[in-house]
Amino acid sequence: MSELTVEIYFNQVLRSGVPNFTAVALALNDLGYKAVGIRLDSGDLAYLSIEARKFFQAIEKEFSVPGFGKMNITASNDLNEETIDALNKQTSFIKSFSMWSGFGDCGKDMLSTG
Repeated sequence: MSELTVEIYFNQVLRSGVPNFTAVALALNDLGYKAVGIRLDSGDLAYLSIEARKFFQAIEKEFSVPGFGKMNITASNDLNEETIDALNKQTSFIKSFSMWSGFGDCGKDMLSTG
């Protein structure tokens, strides 16, 4: 089984990004591939992660796709230690963060995920 991660970073995350990702993920599932997550890059990341999780859980139930409701959700944007700390204190389904520079020992313009 292969895995697929899709980045979602456009303004219409809930109206088009998540539904379009879901359509592709379901089609790929039928072909034996497994989508494993999305990346949210703009807007209220905590809120969007909650709404995306609800959507994925409904799809898992409606289409009987085991694990779809537990899709990984990664957040990125202009993240720093304070933003990540604030997101961790909020209710969200963000599992990991992806950022550019300004964090820990990563030099300028180096990608850090985790």
